[in-house]
Amino acid sequence: MESVRRTPAQILSSKLQQAWRLVALRHLSGLVRLHLVTEYPRSGGTWLSQLLSTYLCIPFPRNEMPALKESVFHGHYRPARGFNRLRQIYWLVRDGRDVLVSLYHHYLIWNEKNIKHPADVLYHRKKLEFERYEDVRTNLPDFMEFIFTHTPSRLVKFTHPGDWATFNRAWLEQAAINEERIVRLRYEDLLGDTPGELARILAQTLGGPPDAARVAEVAERYSFKTQTGRTPGQESTESFMRKGVAGDWKNHFSPEAARVFDRHAGDVLIQLGYESDHSWVANLTNA
Repeated sequence: MESVRRTPAQILSSKLQQAWRLVALRHLSGLVRLHLVTEYPRSGGTWLSQLLSTYLCIPFPRNEMPALKESVFHGHYRPARGFNRLRQIYWLVRDGRDVLVSLYHHYLIWNEKNIKHPADVLYHRKKLEFERYEDVRTNLPDFMEFIFTHTPSRLVKFTHPGDWATFNRAWLEQAAINEERIVRLRYEDLLGDTPGELARILAQTLGGPPDAARVAEVAERYSFKTQTGRTPGQESTESFMRKGVAGDWKNHFSPEAARVFDRHAGDVLIQLGYESDHSWVANLTNA
């Protein structure tokens, strides 16, 4: 694929949008009811935002300057001053091993979305000059080491969430302090029972059970199959919605990749309930 570079005016507009979102979330949420969906990149946050905004009949300003009215805001924000005034914070987590595999594809392999905004791919390909970017299994340990240890400048990433472990450690600490305001859910649960999980979190937001028929209709409208025309597990590496399944990391992790991930983030994987201990590393090595 041939990438499409953004003009300086488009880049400036994007940065201004990001800055305005931060201002609104930190300082204006006491005036306007804002719902924040926060996730580490590639954890399903856009999907969850679509589900919530459609059911609640409020805007989800995805790629445009948000208006100052009740809306669903989506971002990769760590806890920040002012967030305690938000109406609701939806903290979406996903198995970090799947996240890193998905990030690899998004940062190093062209798809129909990143080709329109190629800065991330061009940046990571310059930093990680692999011989064959399609060889995910071979390259994954070095890619993960880079993601866990490298922090880009503000000029490259205006709002950088840190690495997967740092991001979720921060929200684990915040949820322990402010559990009533923070709705925690897992991508895997939302994928396995979209109507049930959506109904659960809406009940917490609305203070009562949502309309079951409408929940089912919204869940179907934004299902992987409806949006892509493919069944979950049917992969398209050229699509932003690549595969739509949980546990794909097992197809890409080598023993070395397991050791790298565990060294940087094994404790958070356990805290979030994806593993009971570190034995998964040895199990993968011995398999």
